[in-house]
Amino acid sequence: MLTIELLHNGRHVATAGISGAHVLTAQVWFVNVREPHELHALLRGADWDTEPRVHLVWVEDEPLAIGDEVNVRVAESDDPIEAPRDSYPSEPFPPLVETADSLRERIAGLQRRIAAIEALVERNRDRPVHRSAEALRFDVSATGVGRALIGLPSRGSLGVNLTSFVRDDGLRRLSLEVGGVDDELDSFTWFTGHTLNVPADVRVNVLGGGDIDSPTRQSDRPPESDDQIAWLRGEIARVEARLRTRFPDDEA
Repeated sequence: MLTIELLHNGRHVATAGISGAHVLTAQVWFVNVREPHELHALLRGADWDTEPRVHLVWVEDEPLAIGDEVNVRVAESDDPIEAPRDSYPSEPFPPLVETADSLRERIAGLQRRIAAIEALVERNRDRPVHRSAEALRFDVSATGVGRALIGLPSRGSLGVNLTSFVRDDGLRRLSLEVGGVDDELDSFTWFTGHTLNVPADVRVNVLGGGDIDSPTRQSDRPPESDDQIAWLRGEIARVEARLRTRFPDDEA
């Protein structure tokens, strides 16, 4: 069984593990969009072999401060793991009742998404690449991936996410995502989709503001925006066709 251990300043906080199909996530997260600022670590997962799926929480909110160090260690183990501190089932989705109004609202929602993407592209045009962080930085290092000094130029959210996926057929993946989004909805990426081998160790040191490494990607325009808009327009055409087919007498 794959296990994820969370340590805070060398102190063991919890070890999580789920046999069978599951997802496990360890995060270090900073949000300073509004007061009070949030700076914490968490460790949680979901058991996919149950019906309904059960969400498991080992660490919901481990408070952090500047100067702290967080270690996330991934290993194979047959030893018994610690029981989660909390668990709750997934809420079942209510049955979908399709009406002419619901289809029109779907179309309006898709149109709003296109407008939001186009507005984001225009707003972020010619924005400079930032190389300093205003409030806080993470010094992140990961086995087999490298090291990055990350941060945001202004308010926003910054995160380090290590996620383990195991499917029913046994296929599994351990991936690392490191990045953030500022208050202008500009996204910053240092590591994305990096696959780690087991055993693995991810270390995050929490530092004050200062210089950062240039992100591998800073989106003045979402790189997939053209594809997104094309897909959204195609989806609008499909929903409009369904509206005409299902409700041919609708005059609204």
